[in-house]
Amino acid sequence: MAGAADGDAWVPRAQQNRVALEFDVRSYDDPSLGTAHSLTWGVAGQVKIARGVYLDFDVPWAVWDYRIPPATLRETEATMGNLTLGAHWAGKVSERLAFHAGGTFSVPTSFTDREESLGSGWGSSTAVDYFVWTAIANYIDMRHDVASRNRAYADLHRFFLDSILARGRGGLELRILPTLHYRADIVSIVAFPVGDLANRTHLFLEAHSEIAARASTGLGGGLRVQTVFFPTREDDKAQTALEPYFSYEPTRGFYARLGLLVALDDTLGFGFEEGKVATLRTALGGSW
Repeated sequence: MAGAADGDAWVPRAQQNRVALEFDVRSYDDPSLGTAHSLTWGVAGQVKIARGVYLDFDVPWAVWDYRIPPATLRETEATMGNLTLGAHWAGKVSERLAFHAGGTFSVPTSFTDREESLGSGWGSSTAVDYFVWTAIANYIDMRHDVASRNRAYADLHRFFLDSILARGRGGLELRILPTLHYRADIVSIVAFPVGDLANRTHLFLEAHSEIAARASTGLGGGLRVQTVFFPTREDDKAQTALEPYFSYEPTRGFYARLGLLVALDDTLGFGFEEGKVATLRTALGGSW
């Protein structure tokens, strides 16, 4: 939650210098893997570089721990996600309303081998749905898709394979009361193929809404709703998730956030069912 309880000192989140270490943890039962655990973490933030202009960055990693039945031996795979760099503009239009807009580029840090992942029967011209191929790919490549599911397919630029991702975003922050704020973001992502597997351009749209309250002590909480749209997919066209959270965030300095992201609809929901997505999300950081 950005800003102070004192309305005169309100600083919208998009106008703060912020750096955080983010953790997403999900444990689930998979019919083919048994019990599995997925951990994604990363360093993300924004730093002011000019009046109203901020540099954005995101450096993610992931670890996937699983067991392949009927063996009892557990396997652990680790991977680095895509490196993201960009910028945004942010400014107030009144003491109650602020806007921001910007964009980022994400570049992959690893590439898949199409023949190794899918087998020699899949030619280089065969189109493959990114969200389907992992069922027949090897487990090493699956770790990227597993990592993307931790946020119910939001922020796909972090782990999307074999593509350069151009991301544009814009949003607003509204100070309803000194202790009550609303935030909304719209994000568009275009994934341009640069590897063997991703031989098709994908388009994604994300809509995020959040209402949050915070006392003068910095303690508070909120509710966040997200929907990810897949215009280029042939089957499932959207994925919705809900995240209630608690937070500690004074005007500046150390802040912490703990939330539970629950997927609501197919294919990743309902979150508390077997093999579905319910992720514990944590952020520890600082603002100035």
